[in-house]
Amino acid sequence: MAEWVAITPEHLSRILREMERDGLIRRHKGRVIIVAPDRLRRGLDF
Repeated sequence: MAEWVAITPEHLSRILREMERDGLIRRHKGRVIIVAPDRLRRGLDF
């Protein structure tokens, strides 16, 4: 996944940890589950 967005695996891991801590996603058995799509979408608006 890191390669898809052109970042290092370490940076992706850090981002996913922050998103999980903020309640935006959950990680389970190698999958990323978006639990707050509206909040995530708002955070991605430029």
